[in-house]
Amino acid sequence: MKIRVLHNLLPLIVDLLIFSRIPELTLGAPFRRASVLAVYRLLQNSAFGPKDVTRICIAYERALTLLDLEDNDPLTEEIAKLIIEEARTDVKDPEMICALALRELKLRSG
Repeated sequence: MKIRVLHNLLPLIVDLLIFSRIPELTLGAPFRRASVLAVYRLLQNSAFGPKDVTRICIAYERALTLLDLEDNDPLTEEIAKLIIEEARTDVKDPEMICALALRELKLRSG
């Protein structure tokens, strides 16, 4: 029951964090505040809706977790850009967006 409630509230929480610019607001797992704010910088002038923003944040956070990156790593911005690029396609699943972005990152890095 708790997971369902959190899942239903997640878009609202992300909206509050991203669109109201409340830097003091922190999200519990799975989000890290700094990483969400890094993605926010790239999303603030985008045309993504709230559900898309939620998917992007989930995919981005998953990528950072899989790569075991800290929020201050320079690679995080490149990952954010790739996640956003993949989110512009028809893919809606955050796990798939993450996987496609990481594959692209691997291809680019040789």
